[in-house]
Amino acid sequence: MRIAKWFIVGMAVLVVGLLAIIASVGLYSRVTQAAPPAQASPPGAWAQYCSQAQPGAVQVVFLWGPSHQGQQWLDLSVFNNGFAPGTVVGVGPLSPDAWGFVWDGLLPGVTHYVRVNTLTPWGWYPSATAAFTTGYCGTVPPPAVAPPPRTCCKVCTTGKACGDSCISKSYTCHQPPGCACNG
Repeated sequence: MRIAKWFIVGMAVLVVGLLAIIASVGLYSRVTQAAPPAQASPPGAWAQYCSQAQPGAVQVVFLWGPSHQGQQWLDLSVFNNGFAPGTVVGVGPLSPDAWGFVWDGLLPGVTHYVRVNTLTPWGWYPSATAAFTTGYCGTVPPPAVAPPPRTCCKVCTTGKACGDSCISKSYTCHQPPGCACNG
């Protein structure tokens, strides 16, 4: 009976030792290792307003679904280059539960690219990139359309147009452009 008791104790020590060896080699670690975190949802430009602090600039309200896995940064760029170093600005750290941010002073009429970048125990996990274009505040630039066709008051067939009349082709015109047209 005494031998059986020592045998059971010895076997238990052996099993615990084998499990320790398996875990140190990494065979068991695949089962116990936690999965990487979920990413935050891409931020959306929920609303845009004219900046009160910077006339002509735009204020944008961003909203997203956080992953709750670590501190977050909101990254912004005007280049669609994967947020290459030197081409991106960011705000943060924001809390792991943050779900929105108001960014003031953005350029009007420009396409921007934005993402949420979360620092987790497993490393950086950026959200998908979202794109949006800011509106205009104050003076809106004129639309890029061709000017209306010009109406000619005189059509010059034997000479050339000069201001509102025709002159000989050998003369030099000293008048600003007018309504006369070459025909």
